[in-house]
Order: sequence, then structure tokens, then C-alpha cells
Amino acid sequence: MRFIADEGVDKAIVEALRGNGRDVRWVAEELPGAQDDAILDAAASRAAPQPKELQARISFDITPERFLP
Repeated sequence: MRFIADEGVDKAIVEALRGNGRDVRWVAEELPGAQDDAILDAAASRAAPQPKELQARISFDITPERFLP
């Protein structure tokens, strides 16, 4: 599983995941100040090497209503 962690996710969490062999992109490193749409686009554009591989976003400040139809 691949992860993209928002800026609000503590660096220690990102480092712990990476230390356990997880593939983690961190917004604070790659897209500082990016809005939700840009973060989701970046995650979606990242091609998974395995067709069934999952990608997950880690966030503490997402508003679920944004993603409801």
C-alpha cells in the first residue's frame, strides 16, 4: 500500500511508516501549501506499479462533505 500524508501529519509518523518499509509521500516535502484538490490529483496521477495496489491518504483535517455527491 502506498500513502500520501498531508502537511498536518507529524514527521515522526511519516518517518515511522517509511522506517517500516512503507512508500510514503509527504505533502510537506513535495507539495507544501497545496489544497485538497491538488493533493488528490497528485495521488491519482501516481501510477501504481501493481494494478491492485491501494493508495491511501493520511489526514487529520479533511472535510468528508467535500467528497460526497
